[in-house]
Amino acid sequence: MHIACGILAAHHGISVEEAMVRLRARAFSRQRRITDIAREVIGGDRFEHDLS
Repeated sequence: MHIACGILAAHHGISVEEAMVRLRARAFSRQRRITDIAREVIGGDRFEHDLS
């Protein structure tokens, strides 16, 4: 999860804390495990449509 948060933070110019909040929010809204969402981020999903 920490790597995924770092990726999101760097890619979108947000804090690591904000990236964690958004990672958690995505997991909650999709009723999925946060670790699954983190794997997707590491695999290339950067939430382009969610973080504009």
